[in-house]
This record gives sequence, structure tokens and C-alpha cells, in this order.
Amino acid sequence: MRETAHIYGVDILLPQHPDINDIHGSEFPVKEQYWRRIELPDFFETVSYNKDGDLLLTSEQQEYATEEVRRCRDGFWFMNKGKPTYVTGKHYFFLQWWKLEDDIYADYRDADRKYYIYLNHWENIKWCLGIVRGKHRRAGASSQACANLMYECIFFQNSKCGLISKTKDDSRDTFTDMVAYGYKKLPAFLQPKQLNSKDS
Repeated sequence: MRETAHIYGVDILLPQHPDINDIHGSEFPVKEQYWRRIELPDFFETVSYNKDGDLLLTSEQQEYATEEVRRCRDGFWFMNKGKPTYVTGKHYFFLQWWKLEDDIYADYRDADRKYYIYLNHWENIKWCLGIVRGKHRRAGASSQACANLMYECIFFQNSKCGLISKTKDDSRDTFTDMVAYGYKKLPAFLQPKQLNSKDS
């Protein structure tokens, strides 16, 4: 039976979880079951491009990239202290692939998981123009917003993405230090082909 998440007064039906043995982390004892970021395999140390700058993947690289793109689109299940736990595709992208400005990956927090499930729910309601997020300082919302912006650029054609902040300088610094930095740290198969200057 599918689980219903109760978040901010909304009942959200989660996808049906796979068989327990197929869920990431099910092979560990319960006390060792938690979110673990999976390192990019060594076979991605070298990638090739054709003369037009298009990425050329080996069959092994292509198989891996295809599965990662699926997870970024459909979401991901992992075992968390004996419980099958779902993260949305956008949240998976943030946890697994988005490098923060201080050169680390984000920690898993259940409050973030609930936010991403809530966001995903409303993004799929056609008449909804957005959500308002109340939060305390240093909650990681700017990092998540930057990752979300890049996610939209990668997974949706002809998307127009941008950001605003309280000042022009803050917007510029956020773009340079967070958006551009995170983009450069993505694996090659998640980097959209850049037609302009590599530093723009």
C-alpha cells in the first residue's frame, strides 16, 4: 500500500516503494541504514567529446548515466533505520550531485525531504504558480534554490531560469559562487552543453 505524507496540511501520496531487497541500503543492518551519497565511479575519470563538443560515453558510462538521470527524474528510495524512505528526483539531484560553495555535498535532513515532497506536489498542480517557504537563517534554502534552478535548466527544454536577491551584488555573488560553481562540479553527463563562454 502506498504511503501518504502529511506535510503542511496537505496529504501527498508517495510512489509505491520497490521490493525491500531492491531498496538502496537494505543490505546493511538497521542501525547502519541512512542516506549515503554514492561516489561517481572511476570509469568517469576520463570522458570524451566529439569535434562539436558533444559528450561521447562508453556503454558502461551510458548505462550509469541513464540510471542516474532516471533517479533525478523519478526519485530514489533508500532504507533509513529500517524504513523505506523516498526522496524526490530534485532532492536526489541536490543530495547526490550538487556541490555546495564550500566544496562539500549537502547532508541529508528529513525536514528538507518533506520540503521537496511538498514542492514536487505543488509543481505538478497546473494552476499553482509557486510556494512560499518560511525558514530560519542558515537552513540551506539558497543552496537548494540554486540546485533547483540548475535542475530546471538540465531537465526541461527551453526553460528560463534566474534568481533574485535583496541586492544586485548578492544576486551576482550567489550566481557566481553557488550556481556557476555547482554547475562546474556536476558530472559531465549532467552538464548541459554550453554554447557561450565557459565562465559566463
